[in-house]
Amino acid sequence: MTKILSGLLLLLTIVVGWNISLSGTIPSTTLESKPIEAANSVSMGEVPDFLSRLSLLPVTPKSPPLIAIVIENHEDARPFQKGLDHALFISEFLVEGFISRFVALFSITDLPETVGPVRSLRPYFVDALQSWTSLFLYAGGSPEALEHIQQTTIPHINGLFLPEHFIRNPAISEPHNVFLSKKAMMDLLTRSPQTNKHSLNLPRGPLSSDQSIREIRVNFFNPVHNVRFTYDPPTASYIRMNGVIETGTSPRNILMIQAPIKNVGSYGRLDIPLEGTGSLLLFQSGKMSTGIWQKDSADKPFSFVDQQNQILPFANGQIWMMVLETLERVRWE
Repeated sequence: MTKILSGLLLLLTIVVGWNISLSGTIPSTTLESKPIEAANSVSMGEVPDFLSRLSLLPVTPKSPPLIAIVIENHEDARPFQKGLDHALFISEFLVEGFISRFVALFSITDLPETVGPVRSLRPYFVDALQSWTSLFLYAGGSPEALEHIQQTTIPHINGLFLPEHFIRNPAISEPHNVFLSKKAMMDLLTRSPQTNKHSLNLPRGPLSSDQSIREIRVNFFNPVHNVRFTYDPPTASYIRMNGVIETGTSPRNILMIQAPIKNVGSYGRLDIPLEGTGSLLLFQSGKMSTGIWQKDSADKPFSFVDQQNQILPFANGQIWMMVLETLERVRWE
């Protein structure tokens, strides 16, 4: 009981601090704190950025702040994914080898017991989500990503510097075994600066569509990576299959946006510009609508409208957004 009361008190401290401050389980329950090897481009002697950018400015967010966590989706990591069911918004991006990776947004008032496997950052993850998140958590990153996030005002924590928080599970093969506990996330929040970001208050309501869609398929040209969403009427949500593995969450909105891959850099790293406009598909409640997404700059949020330039509504519940180089990969029936 004492531990429960202590945990509740710590969560209350975080929430109050954000609003009035100067303004599953891991497969093995016996985890060892094993240092995470740094990438060649990172000096382990550098001071963690969140310790050098503490803010004294008052902040009064309209809603509880969100934290963004990069989550692995390599086929070897999928059986061990944790925490996705607590996310408000999940973005899925292609990375090297045209395998996807997730960035999940969590409210600080509803953190899962465990999140992971935590993985490395890419520049376009930052561009997509920096307007909505008050803290970015990741474990390493491409040289371009690590340089890019330093040029933003977003608080961020590279887990390579904090192996006592970003814990490796020795029962799982590296590099797919880095996890964050709820306690670790809450501790990081208490040490992090507070920023005023745009609220993730997307409009809610039904789609104006008579088209019934039972199944959505995304072709990655590999049965291991192909994705299928199947609509479940009793829950008004979608069951997501990645290859033969069911993802541990059931989103109520599936958003597909088209963005070009302009350049494939060294080691197969991708460049996905996310400023401007592009086509989209939105599926919710067994219906579908086409439309346009727009993002005026990296620090501005996405907007989503239909073909008549009317703001698209989302169903209450989790939103899953896939960023694809072409919507021709998507089929539905």
